[in-house]
Amino acid sequence: MNERADRPITRPIMGPDVRPDRGPDKRPNRGARLSAHGSVRILLATYNGAAYLPDQLNSFIDQHHDDWTLLVGDDGSRDSTPDLVNSFAAAHPERGVRMMSGPGQGSAANFLTL
Repeated sequence: MNERADRPITRPIMGPDVRPDRGPDKRPNRGARLSAHGSVRILLATYNGAAYLPDQLNSFIDQHHDDWTLLVGDDGSRDSTPDLVNSFAAAHPERGVRMMSGPGQGSAANFLTL
């Protein structure tokens, strides 16, 4: 059952969004809604994140949109982060999980290499 389909439409689906306190929204519609057929690439920069990683990886599996891949940049973790990512990749080969080494220059540089 689609919960969104059962809710009444309270504003137009297309066209400008009217904001009562500021007037009409004149920003262009950039397609904020994800197509059911679109592919998503998840970029994940990690460093010693083993304590949080299982919940995060499981949240990807729990998504309703199932056309996604995961690219992980690990910046030299000394905990079990690489093992957790590799186990996740082995358990979900259809996702095409890829893990690469980060530059070792902090989180921003790690994310930018993805």
